[in-house]
Amino acid sequence: MRNNTVSQAGRKEIPNTINIKINPNETDIYGMELYITGGKIKDGYTMPLHDLVSYYSVLYVLLPANVTGEIKEKYLFLNDKKTLNEDAEFKVLEIKYNKKLATPEEQNRLGHLIAKRRIDRFKVVEKQLGLTVKKIAELGDSNPENFVEMYNAIMHFRTDTLTNYKTAYPVYLDFERFAHIYLKHYDKFFIPASTLRGTHFQYSYKDVRRVITLIIEELKDEIEESLSKGKEYRKYGNQGYYFNGNYYTLWIDADGRLLQFHAQESGATIEPL
Repeated sequence: MRNNTVSQAGRKEIPNTINIKINPNETDIYGMELYITGGKIKDGYTMPLHDLVSYYSVLYVLLPANVTGEIKEKYLFLNDKKTLNEDAEFKVLEIKYNKKLATPEEQNRLGHLIAKRRIDRFKVVEKQLGLTVKKIAELGDSNPENFVEMYNAIMHFRTDTLTNYKTAYPVYLDFERFAHIYLKHYDKFFIPASTLRGTHFQYSYKDVRRVITLIIEELKDEIEESLSKGKEYRKYGNQGYYFNGNYYTLWIDADGRLLQFHAQESGATIEPL
């Protein structure tokens, strides 16, 4: 019988990991996005909408001649065909700001969008934690380092594609489910006053995502079979997936959105949303 180490104290390391240090100040993140996403499109990958909006937003700023009217209408503009949709506008203004191309008006607009994102996202956080913003801010008083890390994660999160392999049914994580999974189960973000409690990940913040992707890849045949039939995919309780000393609950909606992911107690059932 396999041991369940869900109550084990301390951090775990992912087996067979090789860490490569990269200086983000010397990395052209937008060039990398064009190279990686462009390569996947060329190779026939099924790309989720959020990845295409992000990719074509980069092209729109850096290589505008490569963005056709059809692409603009499909991925970047609202129905009026001249106003950027909110996701595209945020990305475009962010790129211009980081590249020192933004006008004063564009900088002000980006500031407005950041403020709106903060309000919208903390409404989701309040719901997921069962707390008011005032209670959440108390984490800043008791543990300012954890609060800053949580705040930055909330503000910088982008809808994230979790499948690294070629598939017609990519799995992704949106902000609502990110808030649920990480703020409830990542110990450094947990606030004791929260009415919603769960098992905690035993990994660092950056490694939690990697564990998710590794497990999704191991289960890709089962996941693709369910999603190809328009069915959600669940793995929990006695069927939970065993990885590095823990059993994990996994729940993916029929459209590929990750709904639940957490280490489970022995025989645990699926959580309510």
